[in-house]
Amino acid sequence: MARVTGSRKDNPEARMALAEHLKELRRRVILAVSGILVGAVIGWLLYSPTFIGSVVVDAGPDGVTKVLGPAMLFDSVGLGPWHLPGVFETLQDPVEQLQRKRPELVTLNFQGIGTAFDMQLRIAFFTGLLLTSPWWIYQILAFVSPGLTSKERRYTFGFLGAAVPLFAAGALLAWTVLPRALEILIGQFTPDNTTNLLAADVYLKFVMQLVLACGAAFLLPLVMVAMNFMGVVKGSTWLKGWRWAVVGIFTFCAFVTPNPEPTAMIFLAMPILALYFIAVGICHVHDDRVAKRRAQEDAELAGPSSAAA
Repeated sequence: MARVTGSRKDNPEARMALAEHLKELRRRVILAVSGILVGAVIGWLLYSPTFIGSVVVDAGPDGVTKVLGPAMLFDSVGLGPWHLPGVFETLQDPVEQLQRKRPELVTLNFQGIGTAFDMQLRIAFFTGLLLTSPWWIYQILAFVSPGLTSKERRYTFGFLGAAVPLFAAGALLAWTVLPRALEILIGQFTPDNTTNLLAADVYLKFVMQLVLACGAAFLLPLVMVAMNFMGVVKGSTWLKGWRWAVVGIFTFCAFVTPNPEPTAMIFLAMPILALYFIAVGICHVHDDRVAKRRAQEDAELAGPSSAAA
């Protein structure tokens, strides 16, 4: 399951010594970790907002308005100023939407001396993990692919190409549900004249869990198709269990979106259900092709024997 020395003709089963396996595994791990660290550095730089072009600062005690930024470079060609929100500013936006409605309702709170630094470090690492996901997933496939057939390699890389947009779609859907969930959980249940001192690390954990859970849920159809292509589960089996699938999907969405209103739960469950039945259809098409191919092979094998008889 790692890089094979020599040709396939000399080594048809792609076998390697244990020492070569461990050496290749160490190489792939080093490459994957290095890529994640580079992504974490980029995530650290993206943590705070970025201004491109001139940034006008209010006049100080001397009455002079200061202009910061490369104004001559960007403003002269009409490109500035631009404001690119940072990662933390983006994550904070649902809370700020509540603050605009009721300024005293909620405030993000950094409880410890090093909490802000720890928060930036964790967000930078998580951002780097997401940005470099194609790289470290490729390292896993590069370690495994030499032990696979050419057909299995095509399936593997095809599933990888489908997994990235599916996960991104689930995460985006969770992000659209998040403001409404916060509005209900915080806005409707907080008494008047009170304030929520929301711990930043608790809020970040809630957001990440919601985004990751919805992204993973969108990978369910891909797992179904993969198991079908491997010959583990037939499409008819998935179809027979559609009632349990509906119950399971709505139960999952109820836990992921802890709202007393069913709107968010239904909004999240409908795309997952649609993907489920699309996957069932793909499995049925694949099963039909496999059945026809096997029937053709059986007919070819039975032809010479019947002619000899």
